[in-house]
Amino acid sequence: TDRKTGRTSTIEVSGLQTQSTDF
Repeated sequence: TDRKTGRTSTIEVSGLQTQSTDF
């Protein structure tokens, strides 16, 4: 999960916030 939002997002996969569910 994204450490900022607590929800799973592509940021942990790609390392970029371009596909994040929530910034």
